[in-house]
Amino acid sequence: MSHIVAHAHDCQVQDPLELPCLQEYCKDATQPLLMQFGSEQCALCPKATLDIDYAQKSFVFRWEYRDVLSSGSDIAEELEIVQLPAVLVFRSPTDYKVYQKLRGADIFAIIKENFKPRFLIDEEF
Repeated sequence: MSHIVAHAHDCQVQDPLELPCLQEYCKDATQPLLMQFGSEQCALCPKATLDIDYAQKSFVFRWEYRDVLSSGSDIAEELEIVQLPAVLVFRSPTDYKVYQKLRGADIFAIIKENFKPRFLIDEEF
């Protein structure tokens, strides 16, 4: 289990299960997927978006956003997303994790734990 679970604010992690709703994300599996779940009503979701955007510059992953209140967000229901912000780290229908009730630096810790760093050259030669 992830060390995220140990945080005092009880960030929750779901164990991997095989769900048909995840099959469609196998089509473009060149990079692992980070699916963000949020809503306009979520006060903490904009910070999560900024954190993911910043982390995407340093780590390799595809990023998708799902509004849990929109009619096309059945995956949030199937994954039992009930506390926002939340993310799905997806590699295959049997290899994924759902993190909910993210706070503080949780996004950075999850990304660092689950995705490879990008190769960056910061110094001039």
